[in-house]
Amino acid sequence: MSIINDLSFRSSIDNDSGHYQNIPDKYSLYSLPDSLIIQPLGPNGKEFIAIDRAHETIQLHNTSPNVNGARVISIDGIIGIINLISGPYLIVITSKIHVGDINGHEIYRVKTTEIIPYARNTSHLNEYQLKYNEKYLSMLAVVLHTESFYFSYTYDLTHTLQRLQTSSPNFHSTPFIERADDRFVWNHYLLRQFSNNRSIIRFALPLIHGFIAISKLDINENSFTYGVISRRSTYRAGTRLFIRGIDNDGKVANFVETEQILQLDDVACSYVQTRGSVPCFWSQLPNLHYKPKVTVTPSSNHMTAFRKHFEEQECYYGRQFCISLTNHHGAEGRLNAKYRELYETSENSYLKFEDFDFHKECAGMRYDRLSILLARIIADQDDYKYFAFAKDGTVQTQQTGVFRTNCIDCLDRTNVVQTLLAKRMLEQQLQRYNIIKYNETIDSYEHLSHHFKNIWADNADTISLEYAGTGALKTDYTRYFKIKQNRTH
Repeated sequence: MSIINDLSFRSSIDNDSGHYQNIPDKYSLYSLPDSLIIQPLGPNGKEFIAIDRAHETIQLHNTSPNVNGARVISIDGIIGIINLISGPYLIVITSKIHVGDINGHEIYRVKTTEIIPYARNTSHLNEYQLKYNEKYLSMLAVVLHTESFYFSYTYDLTHTLQRLQTSSPNFHSTPFIERADDRFVWNHYLLRQFSNNRSIIRFALPLIHGFIAISKLDINENSFTYGVISRRSTYRAGTRLFIRGIDNDGKVANFVETEQILQLDDVACSYVQTRGSVPCFWSQLPNLHYKPKVTVTPSSNHMTAFRKHFEEQECYYGRQFCISLTNHHGAEGRLNAKYRELYETSENSYLKFEDFDFHKECAGMRYDRLSILLARIIADQDDYKYFAFAKDGTVQTQQTGVFRTNCIDCLDRTNVVQTLLAKRMLEQQLQRYNIIKYNETIDSYEHLSHHFKNIWADNADTISLEYAGTGALKTDYTRYFKIKQNRTH
């Protein structure tokens, strides 16, 4: 039986404890002159949330609401509440797209939303206030219309499989918004009125921003599910050129946790990588030049921020192998030299560092020369392993470290190298569980190769659009060309 249809293949913690916290998946929203009524559709039909439009209070009731004459719409979830000039607005999901299943849990992408004002009209605003209120509403609508917000009613998308499967039963009995990794919850602030109210906290639906693709495949009469989840961090969020480097708390720009998931009939595997801006203080302020100058900021706090960053990373992921793909000359070279200096001075035994001048080594489309980089790091990849657990909940292996890859933008060059590492690890997993032979690769199967390449190319394009506003520049290689690498396991 394919795991995608086998709802029994869930965390043993969930099944044994019975504490899995599900969020309602369908509501009726009634708009009345004095209140907004949100009623979950399900066994407890009398339960409803009442928002007082004048006093801005939120209460849970257990009696049937009086909704005569109300405007009613069907909604799929509550994103949260935002305060603009005219007052609070309730943001809800009005339609969704099913992306696929992870461990029997349905994963969705937000398709459409609605922004509902508490105020019944804007007559209390002057012309200036009205102008800017409409401007902010327009900006909010643009953000909500991006095709990159994902959620699940029954699965915590903010955590990796390894974190979920190795957590305590108490963790799984906690409401989603409380146990979620706040690095990746993009509506955390909008949900504060729900998360601060114990009676309605279970209705808070965390959204992640990034990329998810899930495919069901059949190889050699074996059915399995393959997926990639990229979680963009909410910290030091911003766009290319404007947000670079690190802050005083050790947070870096364009930090993304990417998890590759393989689900078989009786086992599930996870492999995690990260990317993030060079962890020191630097800038690249936009100007009229095609490529603005990279400048390392004179500061005595480089090492303090550097250490904070990796202390946090080690808590989440264990050992860190830093791969820097920036140029070794010019302004990029000076930035790379600063990175190496910080690494060497830190004397952190949990860190490893490899700098590889991607543009020089792979000049003229010589991507085959990436085998030079792979030869230097595959022993550590084998040492770090991946996470795997059986259907009965038994943990078979754990991932003990991650590769943290960067270039200047942490986009094009980074995407290529992350794809290579993901491919090599997926081949190991497919071979171990007898899906393909040990002398075969992903490229031995056209259907599998097509899905793998396109998922990783789509991931590259999406992360690039979110940070830089354009698609990735090297996806032609990821999408269409064979990825040659050493097959050393």
